[in-house]
Amino acid sequence: MAQQTALRILWNTMSCIGGRNFTSFVSYILSSYDDTLFYFDERTHPGVQGCVALTIDDGFCRNGTECSLVSEVRELLQQHGARATFFLCSTYLPGLETEAQKLLEDGNEFANHMTMDSHKWAGGPIEEFEADLRSCSNTLEALQHQACPHEQRRLAWFRAPGGRLTSPMREVMRSQGLRHALGDCYCDDWCIEDADYVAQTLLCQARSGSVIIMHMPERGFREHCLEALRQLLEGLAAKGLTCVTLSDLAARAEVACDSSAEGEESSADTSDSG
Repeated sequence: MAQQTALRILWNTMSCIGGRNFTSFVSYILSSYDDTLFYFDERTHPGVQGCVALTIDDGFCRNGTECSLVSEVRELLQQHGARATFFLCSTYLPGLETEAQKLLEDGNEFANHMTMDSHKWAGGPIEEFEADLRSCSNTLEALQHQACPHEQRRLAWFRAPGGRLTSPMREVMRSQGLRHALGDCYCDDWCIEDADYVAQTLLCQARSGSVIIMHMPERGFREHCLEALRQLLEGLAAKGLTCVTLSDLAARAEVACDSSAEGEESSADTSDSG
């Protein structure tokens, strides 16, 4: 309870400061995050107007298929015409391949969140990180091929567990064709077991071009995140914001930049991170 109270104070304060102001500070002082995508500024990327990227971490189910809520999450997304980028841990997938393929067929996106949800890679041997990063990508790309055999889709995004990215990790990630993504809308939904608070805090933070970070619910584990997701989707619709995948949001930003008279670049510039 004390931890949840402290986190509420933290995220109430952060919401007042502004997630975008904070992420700009992080990318400025920590060089390993200087090309991390946090959000797209709608002033310099007008193509993102009316859209946010919904991202969901730690899928699909670490506690066995009987605890899975993948179908329930999919149903919520379908009901609201929403699409999401799922940052998946490859060891949490066995037994849920059919559900995973259905999500892909719906137009959702998969991204790399390592083989498991652990902070060990930030302080461990870089060779182990490199091997596990590739292992996760291989697993997810195989699923993508099964769902869409006529498309040669490669993973585009990586999110370090806990957001802990070192410079050596970044170089390995780049060598495997991935870009790091965090977000500007977050409130430790995995820990604060209050769906109303989680949804309202994220809604307060979200605006055009935002990247929202949530966590995958399971039965008996982070289960409140399912109700938080329902409220979030309803609230975003009320604000006139559409949930798209991270790649879709990036494509909308790039199209606007390509067509602008100024011809500003869309990759890894300050407008991508705030």
